Parts: sequence; C-alpha cells; structure tokens
Amino acid sequence: MMTKFYVGQSDYAVPPGFTLAETLEALGMSQKELSIRMGMSQKTINEIIQGKASITPETAVALETVLGVEAVFWLNLESNFRADLARINGKKQIMKEIKVSSQYPYSEMAKHNWVPFTRNREEKVINLRKYFGVASLNNVENLPMVSNFRRKEIKQTSAYALMAWLRQGEIQAQDLKIEPFSLTKLKESIPFFRTLTACPVGFASELKVECAKCGVAVSFVPSIRGTAVHGATRWLKPDRALICLSLRYSWSDIFWFSFFHEIGHIIKGHSKKATFINAPELPLDYINITIENEADEYARETLIPAKQFSDFAAKKNFSKREVELFAGSMGVAPEIVWGRLAKDGLVTWKQISAYRKRLTFCHS
Repeated sequence: MMTKFYVGQSDYAVPPGFTLAETLEALGMSQKELSIRMGMSQKTINEIIQGKASITPETAVALETVLGVEAVFWLNLESNFRADLARINGKKQIMKEIKVSSQYPYSEMAKHNWVPFTRNREEKVINLRKYFGVASLNNVENLPMVSNFRRKEIKQTSAYALMAWLRQGEIQAQDLKIEPFSLTKLKESIPFFRTLTACPVGFASELKVECAKCGVAVSFVPSIRGTAVHGATRWLKPDRALICLSLRYSWSDIFWFSFFHEIGHIIKGHSKKATFINAPELPLDYINITIENEADEYARETLIPAKQFSDFAAKKNFSKREVELFAGSMGVAPEIVWGRLAKDGLVTWKQISAYRKRLTFCHS
C-alpha cells in the first residue's frame, strides 16, 4: 500500500517502499522471502515499505543483487523521498511561524525595500527569515542585537519593529570598510564631528568615513512605526562598533544630540555585550537609566560645556544674533544652542521653530 504524508491537498511524499512493494508483487515474492534472501529482519523490510526506515547504500546494493534493480535507482528514490519530507516539514514550520511574522511591520519594511513586497503569508515568513539571517523566526529574539528587550511588553512600542530596525542598521554596516576600533582616534575626531553640526547637507558621508577610521560603523535607518527610537549602539565585534541613527528625528539639534549620545556609550566604555537603545518614550524599566544619563551628560558637555552654557544663559538675551554669536564661539550650529535652550525650558519649542533646520541625508 502506498503511504502518503499530506499537508493541504497537494503536498505529499511517496516512500521508496511503495516501489519496492510493487516490485515484490510483480515478482511474486513475499516480504518474508525478501528478508530471508537479504539477511534482514522482516520487520525492517516492512518498515522500509512503510517509509519508516531508510534505504541505506548497503541495503540498496543488496536489493540490486536480490531483485536485479540497480542500487542507484533505490538510492534516488530514497533521496527524493527524504527531500519531499523535508519540504513538507519545512512548510509545516512556516505555517507555525505565520503568527510570529504578523507581529513585524512587514508592509513598512517592504516600503523601504528591506524585504520584497508580498501579501502571501508564507512568503513573508521566508523573506523575514532571510532578512534576519535565521532558520526560524523563533530564533530572532535570541540574537545579540535584541537581548536588551526581548519578550518585553511595551505600550505603543513594538519589540518586533525594534528588531527589524536594528537589523537594518546591521545590514547597512556589512559592506562598510571599517578599521579596527581606536578609542584614541575616536576622541581625536570629536572636534571634527562638532564642525559637521553646521553642515545640514552633505555631512552624512563625511560622518561615516571619519567614524569608519575610528572603528565605528554608522547607519542611517528610516524610522518605522513602533520604534520610537532616536538611535542605538552595539558592538558587532570586539574591535568594531555600530551606531544606528533614526531618520525620524531629522531636526539638526535632536539628530546631533543623539549621535553624541551614542558616541558617549562607546567613549564611556559601556558594556560591549549590550545593545543600548536611545528612546526617551520608553518606560524607565526598559533601559539602564544610569548608563543613559551618562551618555546624555556626555552629549551635553561635548556639544556645549555646562560652564559656557550657564554663562550664556545667565545673560537672558536669546536673540537670533546672540545665539548665533554664542554658537560660533562654541564651534557648533546655532540649532544646537536653540535646542539646548528649549530643552532646559529657557525658551519654548514654538519660539525656536523658525530657527531649527532639518537635515538632508546622503546614503552613499
């Protein structure tokens, strides 16, 4: 009797034992007689016919001797049967992962060309597996890049969206030529990074190149729904760091504060085993508040040292001219000063709206 393994209406695998049974019938030979001629138990012969036992090379050679049918024929049947079983079991696993795949913002990911567009649920699972480089979507939450927030339930924030966002930053960094990490070079590059704050256009390529010389890859990643993230930092290797910056916050003051915040994690020597997520909208138990405060403080002091800012603020003259003069003396863009003033409550965000600039990113 032919044994079939069904998934849906068309997926099935025919064991080579079906052909063996037909051959025995044509020869008028019983399973018992075959077992005697081959020196095998009748139980094993029956299990081969039922597809429960495999036809090994040794068994195939014995079948060739006893039945006159070449060994390669039996081995090909066995190989095809096992391949069909693997395909069927693979489809079963895909069906199990459809629920997980639905948690990812697939349509947004496709819009940014991170994954191919499709409405087919099974194709989504396959495409997401390829995107994350995993054999199963159940493995994604165990990847190093997401160890900080796996299995967390966060209001208005999706861990799945964050995983997809972080992975894109990782993918972008794969083709970058990054030199071994040098803390000395990174510290020496800080003044140059500060000058880039005054370049709303064309700064992106220069930033990437200079960071690469220091052993830091920089990725500019479009924001997707459910991330609410400014930036993130992690180590790809012991001598290679990665900074992902969100394009959601293209305001100059926010972007540059985020960049120096991430640089702060690296310079402060924060753990190389963790992924630091800079997302102020997340609850405090989601992040290491002490470490995030240290990175914030580094960004503030690097852009505008507290003493100089305090002296400027004490004058209480926040005209456009005075802000520009102060920014020039600090070697940063005026938007950095405006953002600091608003953040500290010395002016309102509405008051500075006319002075803020949005950045233009170059992805080269």
